[in-house]
Parts: sequence; structure tokens; C-alpha cells
Amino acid sequence: MAYTIAALLMVIGVALFVAAPLVGGVRQQRRRAVNRELARLEGEHAQALQALRELEFDREMAKVSEEDCQELRRALESKALAAMAALDKLQGETRTAAAAAVLRRPAVSRPVRRVVTQVNVCPDCGARLKSNPKFCIACGSSLDLKERASS
Repeated sequence: MAYTIAALLMVIGVALFVAAPLVGGVRQQRRRAVNRELARLEGEHAQALQALRELEFDREMAKVSEEDCQELRRALESKALAAMAALDKLQGETRTAAAAAVLRRPAVSRPVRRVVTQVNVCPDCGARLKSNPKFCIACGSSLDLKERASS
């Protein structure tokens, strides 16, 4: 009976371990979606800037009239600005979410005090001690930590 329960628990543990990456977390899915959106917006912005460079080159080569160039420039600039605004908004939201996540973390407790079990230096005279004696060799004071704490 105990072997059956142990085997069942092991099977459940292995199944959960294998399924964990498949399920992922909501946070990971959100992070991936935000990263995809950031990449898309950065791509749109880069395309608009490249199109503006090409438009300027075409205008200098007299392939595009000045009126058409102005009209196309306005459209491409508005597209680039819209992509930049969306990027700024999305990056601001991710920064805000990251800051909120940091604030939600539990506060770190005070460091645990280390319990001294062995005295290497006499607290009264400062003489160095070689082993864990009960009395100081130099001044004769007691080194029993329990006795010192109670007095």
C-alpha cells in the first residue's frame, strides 16, 4: 500500500515537472506578448525612418516632385511618430508594472544574528585564545558565554 502511494506521488511529481514549461505562467505569456508588441512597434518605426531616408534621396535625385515629397513626408512622419508614441506608452506601462511588482515583493527581514559559540579573543583584555578555554589565560576572566550573558 505504501509503495503504491509513493509511486503515485512520484508519477504526479514527474507529470507536474514536465507540464510546468508547457503551461508557463501568466506573467511569462504577458512578457512575451509585450516583447512581441515592442518588436513590432520598433520595426514600424525603423521602416518609417528608412522610408523617410529613401524619400529624401529620391527628392534629391529629382525622382519625386517637391509637392509629392512634402505630402509623403507628412504621412511617413506621422507614422513614425505614432510608432514612437506607442513605444513610449508600452515601455512606460512595462516600467510601471515592473515597479509595482517590486513593491509587491515581501520585505526582506532583518538579518539573523549569528550565535557565537566559541570565543577567539578575550572580551575583557583582548588576548588571543588558541582553543576554546573557559577562562582567559592573560587576565583570568570567565569566557563562559552563558554566564557572561546572564550577568
